[in-house]
Amino acid sequence: MSFEAHQLTVPCIKWLGLLPSDIKRLNIREDVLIPFTKQDQNKLASLQKRPYIACQPVWKKEVCTNLSPISYFHRANPITCSPVPSYSYKLSV
Repeated sequence: MSFEAHQLTVPCIKWLGLLPSDIKRLNIREDVLIPFTKQDQNKLASLQKRPYIACQPVWKKEVCTNLSPISYFHRANPITCSPVPSYSYKLSV
């Protein structure tokens, strides 16, 4: 179905939720963050290598922010970031 890819795109999608850069900006507390699993880290490393991420500097910055060892304290350098433990938001129900 790759010949139909242009018909399967979403031209005006809206992001719902937190971006990795929001953790620092909104002063999200560390006790509501959980460490990424190895699978999460592998997925982020895979995303970082995809061509559509490389050509979108804002997206690449967000992916690399999550690859930082303490992403909610500082930003990772988007050129040299590598998959190391990071954190994601934990929802309380």
